[in-house]
Amino acid sequence: MAGFQDHLNKEIKRRKLTDADDDDKKSLNTPLLSEQKRFSFKSFLLIILVGVALLTLVVFWAFINGDTTKQNLAKSLSSKTVLIEKSGNSTSLKIIEVSPVVAIPPTNGVSIKPETIKNNTDSNNLVSAPIPGLYESTDDGLIPIIRQKDGLTPFDAYKKPSSALSDKIKVSFVINDVGLSKTNTYNLIKKLPDSVTLAFSPYAQGLNELVGAARSAGHEVWLNLPLESKDYPLKDPGPFTLLKNVSEEQNKERLMKLLASASGYVGFIPNKDHVYDSKTVKTSPTLNEIYTRGLVIFDSKQVSDNFAKELASKYDSTFGKVDIWLDNDLTPVALNRQIRQIIEIGNMRKQIVVMLNNYPASINAMNKFLSSSAASDFDLTPLSSQVKYAE
Repeated sequence: MAGFQDHLNKEIKRRKLTDADDDDKKSLNTPLLSEQKRFSFKSFLLIILVGVALLTLVVFWAFINGDTTKQNLAKSLSSKTVLIEKSGNSTSLKIIEVSPVVAIPPTNGVSIKPETIKNNTDSNNLVSAPIPGLYESTDDGLIPIIRQKDGLTPFDAYKKPSSALSDKIKVSFVINDVGLSKTNTYNLIKKLPDSVTLAFSPYAQGLNELVGAARSAGHEVWLNLPLESKDYPLKDPGPFTLLKNVSEEQNKERLMKLLASASGYVGFIPNKDHVYDSKTVKTSPTLNEIYTRGLVIFDSKQVSDNFAKELASKYDSTFGKVDIWLDNDLTPVALNRQIRQIIEIGNMRKQIVVMLNNYPASINAMNKFLSSSAASDFDLTPLSSQVKYAE
Protein backbone atom coordinates (compact mmCIF):
# COMPACT_ATOMS: atom_id res chain seq x y z
CA MET A 1 0.00 0.00 0.00
CA ALA A 2 2.86 2.33 0.85
CA GLY A 3 4.37 1.65 -2.56
CA PHE A 4 1.19 2.67 -4.28
CA GLN A 5 1.02 5.90 -2.24
CA ASP A 6 4.59 6.81 -3.17
CA HIS A 7 3.85 6.23 -6.84
CA LEU A 8 0.75 8.45 -6.65
CA ASN A 9 2.65 11.30 -5.00
CA LYS A 10 5.34 11.17 -7.68
CA GLU A 11 2.72 11.36 -10.47
CA ILE A 12 1.01 14.39 -8.87
CA LYS A 13 4.36 16.16 -8.50
CA ARG A 14 5.23 15.44 -12.17
CA ARG A 15 1.94 16.87 -13.44
CA LYS A 16 2.40 20.08 -11.38
CA LEU A 17 5.81 20.63 -12.92
CA THR A 18 4.44 20.09 -16.45
CA ASP A 19 1.62 22.60 -15.90
CA ALA A 20 4.06 25.18 -14.55
CA ASP A 21 6.22 24.81 -17.67
CA ASP A 22 3.19 25.36 -19.91
CA ASP A 23 2.27 28.52 -18.00
CA ASP A 24 5.80 29.82 -18.40
CA LYS A 25 5.66 29.26 -22.17
CA LYS A 26 2.34 31.14 -22.47
CA SER A 27 3.68 34.06 -20.49
CA LEU A 28 6.71 34.25 -22.76
CA ASN A 29 4.51 34.40 -25.91
CA THR A 30 2.06 37.01 -24.53
CA PRO A 31 3.12 40.70 -24.87
CA LEU A 32 2.94 42.99 -21.88
CA LEU A 33 -0.08 45.30 -21.59
CA SER A 34 2.17 48.31 -22.09
CA GLU A 35 3.51 46.75 -25.29
CA GLN A 36 -0.02 46.05 -26.60
CA LYS A 37 -1.04 49.68 -26.29
CA ARG A 38 2.17 51.18 -27.67
CA PHE A 39 1.38 53.67 -30.58
CA SER A 40 3.03 53.01 -33.99
CA PHE A 41 3.71 56.36 -35.74
CA LYS A 42 5.04 54.61 -38.86
CA SER A 43 1.80 52.65 -39.29
CA PHE A 44 -0.29 55.79 -38.82
CA LEU A 45 1.76 57.71 -41.39
CA LEU A 46 1.45 54.85 -43.85
CA ILE A 47 -2.35 54.86 -43.49
CA ILE A 48 -2.49 58.64 -44.11
CA LEU A 49 -0.34 58.37 -47.25
CA VAL A 50 -2.49 55.57 -48.64
CA GLY A 51 -5.66 57.60 -47.97
CA VAL A 52 -4.28 60.69 -49.73
CA ALA A 53 -3.25 58.60 -52.72
CA LEU A 54 -6.71 57.06 -53.02
CA LEU A 55 -8.40 60.48 -52.73
CA THR A 56 -6.13 61.88 -55.45
CA LEU A 57 -7.06 59.02 -57.77
CA VAL A 58 -10.79 59.59 -57.15
CA VAL A 59 -10.51 63.34 -57.89
CA PHE A 60 -8.51 62.68 -61.05
CA TRP A 61 -11.07 60.13 -62.25
CA ALA A 62 -13.94 62.56 -61.60
CA PHE A 63 -12.13 65.30 -63.54
CA ILE A 64 -11.54 63.06 -66.55
CA ASN A 65 -15.06 61.59 -66.62
CA GLY A 66 -17.08 64.63 -65.48
CA ASP A 67 -18.73 65.37 -68.83
CA THR A 68 -19.60 61.72 -69.41
CA THR A 69 -21.18 61.48 -65.96
CA LYS A 70 -23.30 64.59 -66.58
CA GLN A 71 -24.47 63.26 -69.92
CA ASN A 72 -25.45 59.92 -68.38
CA LEU A 73 -27.38 61.72 -65.67
CA ALA A 74 -29.13 63.88 -68.25
CA LYS A 75 -30.28 60.79 -70.15
CA SER A 76 -32.08 59.57 -67.04
CA LEU A 77 -34.22 62.74 -66.76
CA SER A 78 -37.80 62.71 -67.93
CA SER A 79 -38.29 63.91 -71.51
CA LYS A 80 -41.97 64.75 -71.59
CA THR A 81 -44.36 67.06 -69.86
CA VAL A 82 -48.12 67.29 -70.03
CA LEU A 83 -49.69 70.64 -70.84
CA ILE A 84 -53.34 71.08 -69.86
CA GLU A 85 -55.16 73.41 -72.26
CA LYS A 86 -58.69 74.58 -71.68
CA SER A 87 -60.95 75.80 -74.47
CA GLY A 88 -64.45 76.78 -73.48
CA ASN A 89 -65.97 74.02 -71.37
CA SER A 90 -63.63 71.35 -72.61
CA THR A 91 -60.21 70.48 -71.29
CA SER A 92 -57.61 68.59 -73.29
CA LEU A 93 -54.26 67.08 -72.47
CA LYS A 94 -51.40 67.75 -74.83
CA ILE A 95 -48.07 65.95 -74.50
CA ILE A 96 -45.14 68.16 -75.40
CA GLU A 97 -41.70 66.63 -75.63
CA VAL A 98 -38.94 68.54 -73.90
CA SER A 99 -35.34 67.60 -74.56
CA PRO A 100 -33.22 66.58 -71.57
CA VAL A 101 -31.44 69.34 -69.69
CA VAL A 102 -27.80 69.09 -70.71
CA ALA A 103 -24.78 71.35 -70.63
CA ILE A 104 -25.00 72.02 -74.37
CA PRO A 105 -27.74 71.60 -76.99
CA PRO A 106 -28.49 68.00 -78.01
CA THR A 107 -25.67 66.43 -80.01
CA ASN A 108 -28.07 65.18 -82.70
CA GLY A 109 -28.53 68.73 -83.95
CA VAL A 110 -31.29 71.27 -83.80
CA SER A 111 -34.65 69.89 -84.74
CA ILE A 112 -35.79 72.42 -87.33
CA LYS A 113 -38.23 71.44 -90.05
CA PRO A 114 -37.51 73.42 -93.25
CA GLU A 115 -41.16 73.41 -94.19
CA THR A 116 -42.29 75.11 -90.98
CA ILE A 117 -40.01 78.14 -90.80
CA LYS A 118 -37.76 79.77 -93.33
CA ASN A 119 -34.34 81.27 -92.73
CA ASN A 120 -34.69 84.47 -94.75
CA THR A 121 -31.01 85.31 -94.94
CA ASP A 122 -27.92 84.19 -96.78
CA SER A 123 -25.34 82.84 -94.34
CA ASN A 124 -22.50 83.87 -96.65
CA ASN A 125 -23.34 87.56 -96.90
CA LEU A 126 -21.60 88.84 -93.75
CA VAL A 127 -18.45 90.73 -94.59
CA SER A 128 -15.23 90.12 -92.68
CA ALA A 129 -14.43 92.46 -89.82
CA PRO A 130 -12.91 94.90 -89.23
CA ILE A 131 -13.75 96.82 -92.40
CA PRO A 132 -11.15 99.42 -93.43
CA GLY A 133 -12.15 102.91 -92.38
CA LEU A 134 -14.65 101.67 -89.78
CA TYR A 135 -12.30 101.70 -86.81
CA GLU A 136 -9.62 103.68 -85.06
CA SER A 137 -6.62 102.26 -83.24
CA THR A 138 -6.39 103.05 -79.51
CA ASP A 139 -4.43 101.82 -76.52
CA ASP A 140 -7.37 99.47 -75.79
CA GLY A 141 -7.51 98.12 -79.33
CA LEU A 142 -9.58 98.77 -82.46
CA ILE A 143 -12.70 100.82 -81.74
CA PRO A 144 -15.60 101.26 -84.22
CA ILE A 145 -16.20 104.64 -85.87
CA ILE A 146 -18.36 106.03 -88.68
CA ARG A 147 -16.43 105.97 -91.94
CA GLN A 148 -15.62 109.50 -92.99
CA LYS A 149 -15.60 109.12 -96.76
CA ASP A 150 -19.18 107.88 -97.10
CA GLY A 151 -20.79 107.95 -93.62
CA LEU A 152 -21.07 104.15 -93.40
CA THR A 153 -21.83 103.08 -89.83
CA PRO A 154 -20.69 99.86 -88.12
CA PHE A 155 -24.36 99.01 -87.58
CA ASP A 156 -25.16 99.12 -91.30
CA ALA A 157 -21.90 97.44 -92.28
CA TYR A 158 -22.03 94.50 -89.88
CA LYS A 159 -25.76 93.78 -89.61
CA LYS A 160 -27.19 90.71 -91.30
CA PRO A 161 -29.38 91.55 -94.31
CA SER A 162 -32.91 90.24 -94.11
CA SER A 163 -35.38 89.47 -96.88
CA ALA A 164 -38.39 88.64 -94.72
CA LEU A 165 -41.63 88.14 -96.61
CA SER A 166 -44.16 90.93 -96.04
CA ASP A 167 -47.11 88.61 -95.48
CA LYS A 168 -45.50 86.77 -92.59
CA ILE A 169 -44.82 87.75 -88.99
CA LYS A 170 -41.23 88.79 -88.29
CA VAL A 171 -39.76 87.03 -85.26
CA SER A 172 -36.27 87.56 -83.89
CA PHE A 173 -34.75 85.29 -81.28
CA VAL A 174 -31.81 86.71 -79.32
CA ILE A 175 -29.73 84.44 -77.09
CA ASN A 176 -28.23 86.45 -74.26
CA ASP A 177 -24.88 86.09 -72.45
CA VAL A 178 -23.19 83.87 -75.03
CA GLY A 179 -19.49 83.03 -74.88
CA LEU A 180 -18.79 82.07 -71.27
CA SER A 181 -18.37 78.44 -72.31
CA LYS A 182 -16.35 77.85 -75.46
CA THR A 183 -17.82 74.40 -76.06
CA ASN A 184 -21.36 75.63 -75.59
CA THR A 185 -20.75 78.61 -77.89
CA TYR A 186 -19.45 76.51 -80.77
CA ASN A 187 -22.42 74.17 -80.40
CA LEU A 188 -24.83 77.12 -80.64
CA ILE A 189 -23.00 78.47 -83.69
CA LYS A 190 -23.06 75.10 -85.40
CA LYS A 191 -26.54 73.87 -84.58
CA LEU A 192 -28.83 76.91 -84.55
CA PRO A 193 -30.35 78.59 -87.63
CA ASP A 194 -28.05 81.39 -88.73
CA SER A 195 -30.77 84.02 -88.34
CA VAL A 196 -30.81 83.47 -84.58
CA THR A 197 -29.00 86.49 -83.11
CA LEU A 198 -26.24 86.00 -80.55
CA ALA A 199 -25.48 88.55 -77.81
CA PHE A 200 -22.01 87.91 -76.41
CA SER A 201 -20.82 88.58 -72.88
CA PRO A 202 -17.89 91.03 -72.80
CA TYR A 203 -16.29 88.77 -70.18
CA ALA A 204 -15.90 85.80 -72.54
CA GLN A 205 -12.34 84.57 -73.00
CA GLY A 206 -11.22 84.77 -76.62
CA LEU A 207 -14.23 86.98 -77.38
CA ASN A 208 -13.00 88.24 -80.74
CA GLU A 209 -12.35 84.68 -81.91
CA LEU A 210 -15.84 83.55 -80.87
CA VAL A 211 -17.49 86.56 -82.50
CA GLY A 212 -15.58 85.85 -85.71
CA ALA A 213 -16.71 82.22 -85.68
CA ALA A 214 -20.34 83.23 -85.14
CA ARG A 215 -20.25 85.73 -87.99
CA SER A 216 -18.53 83.23 -90.28
CA ALA A 217 -21.50 80.91 -89.68
CA GLY A 218 -23.92 83.73 -90.58
CA HIS A 219 -25.06 84.83 -87.10
CA GLU A 220 -25.57 88.51 -86.40
CA VAL A 221 -23.64 89.53 -83.29
CA TRP A 222 -24.36 92.04 -80.53
CA LEU A 223 -22.49 92.65 -77.28
CA ASN A 224 -23.97 92.73 -73.80
CA LEU A 225 -23.70 96.14 -72.14
CA PRO A 226 -23.25 95.90 -68.34
CA LEU A 227 -25.18 98.73 -66.67
CA GLU A 228 -25.76 99.42 -62.99
CA SER A 229 -28.42 97.01 -61.77
CA LYS A 230 -31.35 97.65 -59.50
CA ASP A 231 -29.74 95.76 -56.62
CA TYR A 232 -26.20 97.08 -57.13
CA PRO A 233 -23.77 96.46 -55.43
CA LEU A 234 -25.39 93.25 -54.14
CA LYS A 235 -25.86 92.30 -57.77
CA ASP A 236 -22.84 93.50 -59.73
CA PRO A 237 -22.78 93.00 -63.55
CA GLY A 238 -18.98 92.95 -63.50
CA PRO A 239 -15.88 95.16 -63.81
CA PHE A 240 -17.01 96.79 -67.07
CA THR A 241 -20.27 98.04 -65.54
CA LEU A 242 -21.23 101.65 -66.22
CA LEU A 243 -22.43 103.31 -63.01
CA LYS A 244 -24.61 106.34 -62.38
CA ASN A 245 -22.61 107.83 -59.53
CA VAL A 246 -19.01 107.59 -60.70
CA SER A 247 -16.95 109.99 -62.77
CA GLU A 248 -17.50 110.19 -66.51
CA GLU A 249 -13.81 109.48 -66.92
CA GLN A 250 -14.19 106.13 -65.18
CA ASN A 251 -17.30 105.20 -67.16
CA LYS A 252 -15.68 106.18 -70.44
CA GLU A 253 -12.60 104.14 -69.65
CA ARG A 254 -14.80 101.08 -69.14
CA LEU A 255 -16.81 101.76 -72.29
CA MET A 256 -13.64 102.06 -74.38
CA LYS A 257 -12.58 98.60 -73.23
CA LEU A 258 -16.01 97.26 -74.20
CA LEU A 259 -15.88 98.90 -77.61
CA ALA A 260 -12.45 97.36 -78.29
CA SER A 261 -13.28 93.87 -77.04
CA ALA A 262 -14.32 92.50 -80.47
CA SER A 263 -14.92 93.43 -84.11
CA GLY A 264 -18.03 92.93 -86.22
CA TYR A 265 -20.82 93.54 -83.71
CA VAL A 266 -23.69 95.88 -84.62
CA GLY A 267 -24.62 97.26 -81.21
CA PHE A 268 -25.18 96.71 -77.51
CA ILE A 269 -27.86 94.99 -75.40
CA PRO A 270 -27.98 96.03 -71.70
CA ASN A 271 -28.86 93.69 -68.83
CA LYS A 272 -32.60 93.66 -68.20
CA ASP A 273 -32.36 94.73 -64.53
CA HIS A 274 -30.53 98.01 -65.22
CA VAL A 275 -31.61 101.35 -63.70
CA TYR A 276 -30.89 103.63 -66.66
CA ASP A 277 -33.69 105.79 -68.05
CA SER A 278 -34.04 108.86 -70.28
CA LYS A 279 -33.14 111.16 -67.40
CA THR A 280 -29.94 109.23 -66.66
CA VAL A 281 -28.53 109.56 -70.17
CA LYS A 282 -29.03 113.34 -70.02
CA THR A 283 -26.90 113.59 -66.90
CA SER A 284 -24.47 110.77 -67.75
CA PRO A 285 -23.29 111.35 -71.32
CA THR A 286 -20.97 108.32 -71.60
CA LEU A 287 -23.54 106.29 -73.53
CA ASN A 288 -23.63 109.00 -76.20
CA GLU A 289 -20.30 107.55 -77.34
CA ILE A 290 -22.07 104.45 -78.61
CA TYR A 291 -24.28 106.42 -80.99
CA THR A 292 -21.59 108.86 -82.09
CA ARG A 293 -19.64 105.82 -83.32
CA GLY A 294 -22.52 104.52 -85.45
CA LEU A 295 -23.69 101.72 -83.17
CA VAL A 296 -27.16 101.00 -81.77
CA ILE A 297 -28.61 100.05 -78.38
CA PHE A 298 -31.40 97.49 -78.11
CA ASP A 299 -32.94 97.55 -74.63
CA SER A 300 -33.71 94.20 -73.01
CA LYS A 301 -35.92 95.87 -70.42
CA GLN A 302 -39.67 96.15 -71.04
CA VAL A 303 -40.26 99.77 -70.00
CA SER A 304 -41.97 102.78 -71.52
CA ASP A 305 -39.22 105.20 -70.45
CA ASN A 306 -36.59 103.86 -72.81
CA PHE A 307 -33.17 105.48 -72.57
CA ALA A 308 -32.15 103.99 -75.93
CA LYS A 309 -35.02 105.83 -77.57
CA GLU A 310 -33.77 109.08 -76.01
CA LEU A 311 -30.29 108.55 -77.49
CA ALA A 312 -31.61 107.44 -80.88
CA SER A 313 -33.75 110.56 -81.11
CA LYS A 314 -30.78 112.76 -80.29
CA TYR A 315 -28.61 111.26 -83.05
CA ASP A 316 -31.35 110.59 -85.62
CA SER A 317 -30.66 106.90 -85.30
CA THR A 318 -32.51 103.69 -84.46
CA PHE A 319 -33.26 101.77 -81.28
CA GLY A 320 -35.37 98.88 -80.12
CA LYS A 321 -36.64 97.02 -77.08
CA VAL A 322 -37.62 93.48 -76.29
CA ASP A 323 -41.22 92.30 -76.54
CA ILE A 324 -41.00 89.18 -74.41
CA TRP A 325 -38.49 87.17 -72.39
CA LEU A 326 -38.97 83.47 -73.00
CA ASP A 327 -37.47 82.17 -69.77
CA ASN A 328 -38.24 84.29 -66.73
CA ASP A 329 -39.62 81.00 -65.42
CA LEU A 330 -37.91 77.80 -66.54
CA THR A 331 -40.64 75.34 -65.60
CA PRO A 332 -42.05 73.44 -68.61
CA VAL A 333 -45.56 74.83 -68.12
CA ALA A 334 -44.25 78.42 -67.93
CA LEU A 335 -42.12 77.95 -71.06
CA ASN A 336 -45.12 76.60 -72.97
CA ARG A 337 -47.17 79.55 -71.77
CA GLN A 338 -44.56 81.97 -73.11
CA ILE A 339 -44.55 80.18 -76.46
CA ARG A 340 -48.30 80.77 -76.70
CA GLN A 341 -47.64 84.42 -75.85
CA ILE A 342 -45.16 84.65 -78.72
CA ILE A 343 -47.83 83.41 -81.12
CA GLU A 344 -50.49 85.77 -79.76
CA ILE A 345 -48.28 88.88 -79.70
CA GLY A 346 -46.86 88.06 -83.11
CA ASN A 347 -50.30 87.74 -84.66
CA MET A 348 -51.36 91.03 -83.10
CA ARG A 349 -48.27 93.16 -83.92
CA LYS A 350 -46.97 91.29 -86.99
CA GLN A 351 -43.49 91.37 -85.48
CA ILE A 352 -41.91 90.31 -82.21
CA VAL A 353 -38.50 90.18 -80.53
CA VAL A 354 -37.93 87.31 -78.12
CA MET A 355 -34.95 87.21 -75.79
CA LEU A 356 -33.76 84.20 -73.83
CA ASN A 357 -30.86 83.28 -71.62
CA ASN A 358 -28.24 80.80 -72.67
CA TYR A 359 -29.84 77.95 -70.69
CA PRO A 360 -30.39 74.44 -72.11
CA ALA A 361 -34.10 74.50 -71.22
CA SER A 362 -34.52 77.89 -72.92
CA ILE A 363 -32.74 76.76 -76.10
CA ASN A 364 -34.86 73.62 -76.22
CA ALA A 365 -38.07 75.64 -75.82
CA MET A 366 -37.06 77.97 -78.65
CA ASN A 367 -36.32 74.99 -80.89
CA LYS A 368 -39.70 73.47 -80.09
CA PHE A 369 -41.40 76.64 -81.28
CA LEU A 370 -39.28 76.87 -84.44
CA SER A 371 -40.15 73.29 -85.36
CA SER A 372 -43.87 73.62 -84.56
CA SER A 373 -46.66 74.03 -87.10
CA ALA A 374 -47.42 77.50 -85.69
CA ALA A 375 -43.98 78.70 -86.80
CA SER A 376 -45.02 78.42 -90.45
CA ASP A 377 -46.67 81.84 -90.06
CA PHE A 378 -43.38 83.43 -88.95
CA ASP A 379 -40.19 84.54 -90.68
CA LEU A 380 -37.04 84.17 -88.60
CA THR A 381 -35.05 87.41 -88.96
CA PRO A 382 -31.96 88.95 -87.34
CA LEU A 383 -32.43 91.46 -84.55
CA SER A 384 -31.22 94.41 -86.66
CA SER A 385 -34.35 94.07 -88.81
CA GLN A 386 -36.49 95.01 -85.79
CA VAL A 387 -34.95 98.38 -84.91
CA LYS A 388 -36.78 101.61 -85.73
CA TYR A 389 -36.26 105.34 -85.74
CA ALA A 390 -37.36 107.29 -82.69
CA GLU A 391 -40.56 109.29 -83.26
